[in-house]
Amino acid sequence: MKKRLLCLSVLLGGMILSSVSTVSASETQSDLFVGYSENEKVLEMPNGGYLIGEAELVDANSFNELTQDYDIVYESYNSKTDPNAITVAEAKEDILEEIANNENAVESRHGGSNIPDITKNTVVLKNNGSYLSTNFSGSGWQFSRYAFLSESSTGDYLLWSAIIDSGIVGSANQAIETKRASEQGVIQAQGTAIYPGVPQYVTRGRNPMIFYSYNPAANSQFKVENR
Repeated sequence: MKKRLLCLSVLLGGMILSSVSTVSASETQSDLFVGYSENEKVLEMPNGGYLIGEAELVDANSFNELTQDYDIVYESYNSKTDPNAITVAEAKEDILEEIANNENAVESRHGGSNIPDITKNTVVLKNNGSYLSTNFSGSGWQFSRYAFLSESSTGDYLLWSAIIDSGIVGSANQAIETKRASEQGVIQAQGTAIYPGVPQYVTRGRNPMIFYSYNPAANSQFKVENR
């Protein structure tokens, strides 16, 4: 939502959101992995980003009120036991290498103009589970590759952090309305604003949440935690 050394304002429910970032790409690694040791195991997810802890990939529409769980679970992940997991130190090196090899640090799997399909790409974070995005930027509204929910037994709130650039957390419907408005030339976001350095708990009940940002600065990232 902001370019480096450039202030861009976005209208959000009558509020004007604006900020300026001069943080270097390498400095963001400390923010992304704050609270985790260099030896902590992380697992790179198929659509990009890193998981710490346990999570499930589910069809968000398959929530069973009786069991308080999802009837359709595509995959289960555990960074502590998966043989493909790497350390935080290795993940930091991978991210910096990506930045060095790609001026804008953009790959299609790290975020894009398409809103994630909540029936196929909803990640349920188990207790103390975290997802750390890789770098993304682009023109216009850019959306996370996953939607997120907390494990039902832990409550409906997730803790969101924005790194380098601010962003919005909203439901799939709010993301759709935000994108639809921009296609009509109106930059009006629906959702909850998340600012760098100010983590915030957000809930949409059992509706999956999506992170999105307008014209995000290069190497922007976000973190979502169930804690």
